[in-house]
Amino acid sequence: MRADYDEATTSGVYPARQEDVEASGMSARVDEGTAALWLRENTVVRLRNANVRQAYYAWQQRNSHPVCPHAMIFLYSATEPHLDVYAGTRQTHDIATLRDPRYFVYQAVTEPARHWASTPQGLDPFTQLCDQTDDLPADAQRDRRFYGIALSTLDSISAPWAQQQAKKPSRLSGKYDLPGRRERPEEVSGTVLAYLRDGNVMVIDRRGSTEFNEIQIYTSAHLVTPHQQVNDWNGFPLPRGTGWSGVWDRMAELQTLLLEQEAR
Repeated sequence: MRADYDEATTSGVYPARQEDVEASGMSARVDEGTAALWLRENTVVRLRNANVRQAYYAWQQRNSHPVCPHAMIFLYSATEPHLDVYAGTRQTHDIATLRDPRYFVYQAVTEPARHWASTPQGLDPFTQLCDQTDDLPADAQRDRRFYGIALSTLDSISAPWAQQQAKKPSRLSGKYDLPGRRERPEEVSGTVLAYLRDGNVMVIDRRGSTEFNEIQIYTSAHLVTPHQQVNDWNGFPLPRGTGWSGVWDRMAELQTLLLEQEAR
């Protein structure tokens, strides 16, 4: 029987990963409240790492085969063979209209999802929409359950992607300072907007090496992350660039579709 991770509805205990037991001394089996908190905390780690990998890949491809600065991450949780978070990612080539995050979510993700939802086999984003996915153990593949979506972007709170990866100005122009411009991939900053199935939301503000790789987290959920500052959801910032003020509506629309399909 598939487990439910929503704090308000769960009951029972779940097997913890052996490395977590050894590292933190947690019990080999955890209750639903601990499981829900653990999933959120490890979701932050997974999303932060995904955004870093996205920055490196986009930087390497920026001149030869540019990719869209946005990527959609589909999150799944499983209790077998142990409690864990898995992810699949959808990314596209750099198309002018998709640089607006609202159109990226709608055209590159929601519309294909609706197409699959209308087919006899139904919608499974992990196998139908993702370009890259985690390798899941057989037990986790059978047990996986949709956990949420996250929009990972290189439009950061400090500078948009177009500005971060801009080419260095010519010496003939006499202009050398372009605020936000980066010289190396490790300097690229990014942002992740996550919408979890329990209704909680979070923004992960990831800074590059020139800003000491600092991470700020803004969330509506209870979260404990050592060495990272957790802020109240009120007054959260949005990335620089156009279209960000309306992106939550597009994400909510996608989330609703995915949850409706899961119930079929």
